[in-house]
Amino acid sequence: MQVFKGFFKVLKAHKTGVLIYIGIIVLMAVLLGTTGASDDNTFAQEKYDILVVDEDKTEISKYLTEYLAAVHNVKDESFAEDQTKDMIYYRAVVARITIPKGFSDAFAEGDAKVSIMCDTGIPGGIYLDNQINAYLSNLKRYMKLEPGLDRAHEKALSAADYASVVEIADGGDKASGIPFSIILFMGFGLLGIILSGLLPVLFIFRKPGISERNSVSAYPSVKRSFELSISTVVFSLVVYAVMGAVMVVATISDHDAEQIALYLVNLLVFTVVTALIASMIANLPIKGTEEQIGMITNVVSLSLSFLGGVFVPLEVMGENVKAVSRFLPTYWYSTAVNAITDGKGFADIAGYMGIELLFGIACLAVGIVFARRADA
Repeated sequence: MQVFKGFFKVLKAHKTGVLIYIGIIVLMAVLLGTTGASDDNTFAQEKYDILVVDEDKTEISKYLTEYLAAVHNVKDESFAEDQTKDMIYYRAVVARITIPKGFSDAFAEGDAKVSIMCDTGIPGGIYLDNQINAYLSNLKRYMKLEPGLDRAHEKALSAADYASVVEIADGGDKASGIPFSIILFMGFGLLGIILSGLLPVLFIFRKPGISERNSVSAYPSVKRSFELSISTVVFSLVVYAVMGAVMVVATISDHDAEQIALYLVNLLVFTVVTALIASMIANLPIKGTEEQIGMITNVVSLSLSFLGGVFVPLEVMGENVKAVSRFLPTYWYSTAVNAITDGKGFADIAGYMGIELLFGIACLAVGIVFARRADA
């Protein structure tokens, strides 16, 4: 078992890349969990802290003040102009709204204006002015439809309550997002960890000098290849077990046993494909320096993840991008995850996993071709 032991010795010496990717996976899992901890799926208007000065003291101005108090946080205190400017500068309040004398008469003539003192460098003043104009327009409209200022005010208040008419679309299980995102993210984790672990070892075993010394040694080449393959399988399965455990913990409360089992099967297939990708890369005619291995690992894992629907949902990808993505294993991994989340069974996703395996077989074939050319 010399090759087997040598494999893990070399892996131990190049563990930094593996540990970095494990750290990224753990960090992202924690961030995804914390950002998605809230199930609140409601819309709320933005509320500002404002001052309102009513110089008109009429029924119309009283209703406007009541409206502003309903949609913003109105401070009851009165302040001098210099104090108000300081409060606006230090963001203690966003604006001071002054309802001037004669406002009610101007409203009847259709020319009602308020004075807004604010920081023109932020959009708060424009937002408040638009809200006030919308309320006054609604109030005038409802006053024409039926008599009674009180009734018109109630309807204008109701019309200004956007939260009552805005409906947040519910995307089902996938909209809850967090377990679903972690499952997808496992694809990136597998790519990063397996490539950063396998590539340094495989490149060293085919390094000039080491490869020649192994070929002329008394150790049988078949046994050497077998042990190298077993080492690759063992390492890949360990990574799969870790990623699978993280995935199960993240999804066990949101999915049933059958779905979790299908996620794990899909993840296992993707593990096999990733190991075959690493095998192909290791047989390419490149030196395999540490810098090259780091660059290859990052480029392959990130590009496959972005184009394959791991980072960007397949639903929002353009058709041209999808046309390219269909040639990537991550696309079919993500498609299978989407299908499982939507309640599909093994028969529905077997084709997707089969395409993943075909990609892996193609990588294996390419790797064998380059290996034979190198040995010729």
